[in-house]
Amino acid sequence: MDSILVTESKSKNKVFKDKALGVGTFIGGPLVAGYFFAENFKAINEPEKVTKTWVITILATIAIFSIAFMIPLDSKFPNQLIPIIYTGVAYALFKNFQEKKIQEKIESGAEYHSWGRVIGVSILSLLITVAVMAIGIFTMIEIEESQLTTKQYGLTVKHEIEYNSSDFTETEINRIADGFIEHAFFDLDTAKYVYAEKESNSYILYIGISELYANDPETLDEFKSLRDKMNNYITEKTVIIKLVVDALDNVVKIID
Repeated sequence: MDSILVTESKSKNKVFKDKALGVGTFIGGPLVAGYFFAENFKAINEPEKVTKTWVITILATIAIFSIAFMIPLDSKFPNQLIPIIYTGVAYALFKNFQEKKIQEKIESGAEYHSWGRVIGVSILSLLITVAVMAIGIFTMIEIEESQLTTKQYGLTVKHEIEYNSSDFTETEINRIADGFIEHAFFDLDTAKYVYAEKESNSYILYIGISELYANDPETLDEFKSLRDKMNNYITEKTVIIKLVVDALDNVVKIID
């Protein structure tokens, strides 16, 4: 019993310094910052601030990763800027709310937590964060896949348009199909598959093409002509055609 009390006493007499906060937050994310702040508040006898610290930490974590998820994969926004920003904010908060009292605590005989604990907590937080993000990503993928809808057009040759039902109305998809039928892309010879996306004022239409024709000038001119005809037919949106080979993420030409 005495040994337990001694261990708790030693733990309460240790604090996290500014460098530990900066390194830990950058490695392990905002959860580490919340943990370090909470432990420091306990050590400097301000336990009433611990709950508030965790509430702010959780809300900030949700906000940070929500923003990160909204950044497009092809965006030029540098990913490393996000951890730099929240690490800088955590460091500034430490300087403003804890630095002076932490220094007083050290001068009264307290010690800093070891770097081993700092790194250990940071790595554990990183693993938890990655796991939560992975669950979130897989959940989003499952939701998106559950909303995928395919419509077929044609009596004999079955052309298909696949789309996310949360983005398009059936009227919009039918309008795209009517444009393809009007301009003979949906013909009576070969079944065509199109994947449709909507981005602000654009319809992005993914159309499969053989790799042999990906750089064929005549083929590309035909798709440019189709793009122009679709733009004239669908005046409410700009039509962009992305030619793909084998998979939707293997875009070989963008006709915009």
